[in-house]
Amino acid sequence: MAGATAGERPPAPKRPLAGRISNVACGKHVFDADFDSGNCAHVEAGAAPAEYHVWVSPDAAGTPHEVQLKTWFHFSVRGGERASWISITVHNMNAQTKLYKNDHRPVYRAGDS
Repeated sequence: MAGATAGERPPAPKRPLAGRISNVACGKHVFDADFDSGNCAHVEAGAAPAEYHVWVSPDAAGTPHEVQLKTWFHFSVRGGERASWISITVHNMNAQTKLYKNDHRPVYRAGDS
């Protein structure tokens, strides 16, 4: 087979992991969660031009270890204009009040894609 040497398995065809979006265009941006620990299940544009709503999938979705907890989110966003802001509302998470009481906050990174 092309692409595999003797004794190696050929590469599997690329397809999105269960419960994760893969390069979904929404407005001027592209959302992706098709990577290790990605868990964005759905994205929709909001009422404003740079407003988005994302829904997280259950922890360990699509694996034998899936549970109905939704305690974190991890996805990427590409596109848009340099030095512009977007608003993202994360839906479908469990209550995280204990984290915020202890001054824990979501982490984000903005940079060139």
